[in-house]
Amino acid sequence: MKTFLFLTIIFLSFHALIQEAFGNETAHSFISEKCHVNNNDILLYKIINWWNDSLPEDDMLPCGDPIKCQNIGNTKVEYSAAERILNLQIIGEFGELISVFKQCEQCSGPAYLQCTWLNTQYFGDVEATTSPTISRDIKTLSFNGISPQQANHLKNIEKDLSFVVEGVIGGLLLLDGRIALHQAGKFLKKCPKSSQSQKESFPISLKIINSRTQEAVAKYHVVFNDNPP
Repeated sequence: MKTFLFLTIIFLSFHALIQEAFGNETAHSFISEKCHVNNNDILLYKIINWWNDSLPEDDMLPCGDPIKCQNIGNTKVEYSAAERILNLQIIGEFGELISVFKQCEQCSGPAYLQCTWLNTQYFGDVEATTSPTISRDIKTLSFNGISPQQANHLKNIEKDLSFVVEGVIGGLLLLDGRIALHQAGKFLKKCPKSSQSQKESFPISLKIINSRTQEAVAKYHVVFNDNPP
């Protein structure tokens, strides 16, 4: 019932206001990532705009809902044949309207994403444990020992590489207005704290996939820490 009411409010709100205030081109820029809340396809900017102005009695409606966002076309593949190093450069954010990492230095929260699995069809025998982490400050992932054939394969599907983030809604951030998948920072709308730890209440995972085939290329899980590595 809560999800149905929440989604009904969202779909009835704010699309006309966004177009009137910013125009169609800017409105479309808000939907460059595809998101699902409770397995329902939804325009995330509508949730954000509704939540900014929601009544106190409705503030908790989005809280605790599972969310999944997919962003395509924000990866650049570069390769050095001499060093056999392949770089995956993240252009911008892999979640434009969601916050994955903690927003405060001296607080507990999700600090970085650690690789747990690599598809050998794309990376060969490179160990997942030696692959780079992803954090707010790390925008380039470097993989050693990549053959020219593997590099060419990844370069050929560069536009199809997609980041898929999954988590749980923890609040609406004050500074940048994004939906947080955690509770570490300053919030305009903060969800109630769970009796469980943040790590248990707000699990976050990331997959890099080939969006053409839906095949997983790499998998990451969140690491909670006071300071990024």
